[in-house]
Amino acid sequence: MMTFKVVIVSPELAAEWLKRNRKNRPINKDHVGKLVRDIKAGRWAPSPQPIVFDVDGDLIDGQHRLTAVVVAGVSIQMVIAENAPRESIRGIDMGAQRNAVGILSMLHDHSPKVRAMAISNAMITGVRRETASRYSKQEQVEFYLEHRGAVDYAIGLLPVNYRHCKRGQVGAVIARASYTVGSETLERFCAVLTTGVASEPIAATAILARDWLMTHSSAGGMASCVESYSKVARALDAYRRGEVIKKLYAATVEPFPIKADR
Repeated sequence: MMTFKVVIVSPELAAEWLKRNRKNRPINKDHVGKLVRDIKAGRWAPSPQPIVFDVDGDLIDGQHRLTAVVVAGVSIQMVIAENAPRESIRGIDMGAQRNAVGILSMLHDHSPKVRAMAISNAMITGVRRETASRYSKQEQVEFYLEHRGAVDYAIGLLPVNYRHCKRGQVGAVIARASYTVGSETLERFCAVLTTGVASEPIAATAILARDWLMTHSSAGGMASCVESYSKVARALDAYRRGEVIKKLYAATVEPFPIKADR
């Protein structure tokens, strides 16, 4: 019969249990890294999802959590399941994983729209060719909560009826810039970016970004998303400095850094 118990798992105990890890998939180092950061930052919360050993005493679920305990060097509380049937491995990790929106809805009494989370996650990425998935879900939640005001501000300047401005990367540029660029400048830039109506010579810079967005899809994967962000960021950076540009290149250095940048 399968049994359950709650144990304070030390790094030493976790290392000992990992010696019984004979049937698992290869370790995902990125996932371990996320868990380590959560543990060290005090974001780890006790979970009813157990560390599972089968009837042979082999570890069949929990290798990443145990590895994170070893790497972090911190003891944490875990539920341990023992004597699990061998065939129970078929049901492990088969449920739908809760994303950052789900965590926010349950723990923070706030359910952001998909667009808001897309903007927040694109803010994490910026001009870098890496995805927000490098952040743990808890880190994505904390980032959104910290920058929620900037995200909402960007959404307010980019109405959904302008489809070329709906993508998260456009909102992320405005949200990041809101910390260092005056609201009047941002509002003028967004007015041109959305409508295409130009009333000043410098507006030609915003028109370049608008034309590029309207002729390029963001469906090409991560590289396309980063390009969208980087080109709009370059245009806004030039616009705020009064620089009229004739050709739109992608920014290679983040023009709107925030303290969360790593």
